[in-house]
Amino acid sequence: MNLKSIGDMMGITNANMLKTANRRRIFDLLHRSHSPMTKQEMAKKTGLTIASVGNILNHLEKARLVQEAGQALSNGGRKPTLYTLDTECHYVVGVSIAIREIIVLITNLKGEIKYQRKEFFSLEERPENVMDRILHYLEEVVHHPSFISKAMVGIGVSAPGPIDSDNGIILSPPHLPLWNNVPIVEVFQQFFQTKVELEKDSNCMLLGERYYGQAREVQHALYFMVDAGIGSSYIVNGELYRGATQLAGEVGFGNHSLYQRGNLSRKALNSILPIVEETKERIQQGALTSLPKDLDTFEDFVEGYYEQDKLAQELVQLSIEEVSYAIADKVNFLNPELVIIGGRLITAIPEIKERVEQIVLDCVYPETAEAMTFITSTFKQEAEAIGATTLILKQVMR
Repeated sequence: MNLKSIGDMMGITNANMLKTANRRRIFDLLHRSHSPMTKQEMAKKTGLTIASVGNILNHLEKARLVQEAGQALSNGGRKPTLYTLDTECHYVVGVSIAIREIIVLITNLKGEIKYQRKEFFSLEERPENVMDRILHYLEEVVHHPSFISKAMVGIGVSAPGPIDSDNGIILSPPHLPLWNNVPIVEVFQQFFQTKVELEKDSNCMLLGERYYGQAREVQHALYFMVDAGIGSSYIVNGELYRGATQLAGEVGFGNHSLYQRGNLSRKALNSILPIVEETKERIQQGALTSLPKDLDTFEDFVEGYYEQDKLAQELVQLSIEEVSYAIADKVNFLNPELVIIGGRLITAIPEIKERVEQIVLDCVYPETAEAMTFITSTFKQEAEAIGATTLILKQVMR
């Protein structure tokens, strides 16, 4: 092959890559938009010509990814056509693996949930058995008349870290002792013959906010997850930041972490599992409490908290302080414009957010506090699975 032929091939390849990139820009723009848009609006936001946008929209319409959505108001001439995503022809699967539970949901391309199911499992149950059960009931769902006529774009999976997202492996989550080196992406790909992506749970939570929630327009954001364990994730310059070994955002290891205050050293009460463990220990030591002596679930703890149990209220206050200082440290380091706090502890006791926010604002630079918005997550227990579906959106354009 001569140099001219090589140059011609490279030119074709570059042209095709540019076309794909521009199509993805238009798709992403419509995907993240709250309302339909005109060609003129899309051209202005992307810097493409109106003719180029029109050609891209024709291609996306043929692929059943975009459809017309009526007409916009006219400034005197012909009313411009509005465009939006075609949400009826494709669907995405999101799977979130947490402590003792898995959530599976199906969304359309706008992130609207069309199916959701929670499945519980024991920490003593082998991961291959858990996955086999999930695969088979998901297979039943996607063959239901509601979905069989549509195309599955892919499956996104959220799991506690540490993970190897490049190779699709759950490595060694501290609170899932049997889930070591689990090749979950390979298992799902072989079963469904579709694209599968794996990401850390807190990253998925932030991606859900980025595509469907309150972080659509921000360039610098911090998500702090207070769940069975704790974790955080970051958007820096508009992109998810993973770090050199995909471990950016790890805060600690829940009840394996120690909290230091003066000469006192004890387990860090910064998430659900250590709170429950500390509660059990206090009860065994004879603490005055209305909580059950055989306390087993966080739900029982929350019930006691709302019944004004002094022990539950004390431990929640300690947790608020520790979470607040951890967030403040990251805020001072990252200087984000948006801080989102989420996870099952926040879902169960929403008023924690305001108390944490006040401590954080008192601990950060005034300029940082003034430029920062502090909010609760848009999503609740489905947050990880919703975020997992966004991992697949880039596959739509392939």
